[in-house]
Amino acid sequence: MEWDFSHDIILTEPNNPIQAQTIELIMQRRYEGHTNVFFLGPQTYMNAITKVLFGEMIHTDPGVEKFAEMRKAMENIPFIKTYREHPPHDTIIYKGDGVMNWEKLKKEFYAEANIKHWSGDW
Repeated sequence: MEWDFSHDIILTEPNNPIQAQTIELIMQRRYEGHTNVFFLGPQTYMNAITKVLFGEMIHTDPGVEKFAEMRKAMENIPFIKTYREHPPHDTIIYKGDGVMNWEKLKKEFYAEANIKHWSGDW
């Protein structure tokens, strides 16, 4: 699903403007009293990336066409590398035959932490 730019792992150089914008937005939103994990995490990260790269804050689920447009634009940015996961057997941290079900483990972690997944499915 083309929904947002999520992150399980971020590799970056010092002074990355996307990370700086993310931290600035988190601090601003926390100061404003926001506590929602989704809003402060994935939504804020999506807002930061799109503001830095495209000059505007784009929210999650911008539509298939808009997401395709953003991906196409990012192909021309030499310092950006993205990866689309296809869980449970093809993720950034695991590629395999199904011995470990990372999706199941992630669902269990979310349940234990009482966190709702962005999809609303679990």
